[in-house]
Amino acid sequence: MGWIRPVRAFAVTLAVLALSGVAAGLLWGVVAPRVSYVVTASGPRLADPTTQDIIAGDGWFAVVTGAAGLVSGVVGYLLGRGRPVAVLLGLAAGGLLGAFVAFQVGGMIDAEPVALTLRATGVLFAWPLIAVAVFGLIEGSYAYRDTPWRRPYAGLDPQTPLPDRLPGRDGRATP
Repeated sequence: MGWIRPVRAFAVTLAVLALSGVAAGLLWGVVAPRVSYVVTASGPRLADPTTQDIIAGDGWFAVVTGAAGLVSGVVGYLLGRGRPVAVLLGLAAGGLLGAFVAFQVGGMIDAEPVALTLRATGVLFAWPLIAVAVFGLIEGSYAYRDTPWRRPYAGLDPQTPLPDRLPGRDGRATP
């Protein structure tokens, strides 16, 4: 029965990030520049083949989902302190699902001749990577701050003479 809370934390994290993907997709669909196409008999063609707007759409997707990853990493850490592994796994899976939902939703906005799409599909990993990295950095900084090994003399009083042997992590003396 001890597995129910971590599974619930994972599922809630996954669901919240998937739903957040809708908002991220709407935002991406609004801020991403549109590429001009000309519809010909053989299909749509770029009106200006030298345009940089195709790449800018991928960049805006990375910015929007990266910001979502930053926010979800911080919020996930703050709300999931009791179950860090489940929340971390939820951030990874939910961030990827949220990015996919954002890609689908953003592509449906203003799909005149050709829908907004990603050329560099690797930007789908911006959300989960940043969320997991932020969570790990916060967790690592707090874990480091709380350890006695970060203080000089490993937490011992610097005025006290050091013994010949210091106790190790298991409590036994080490040379």
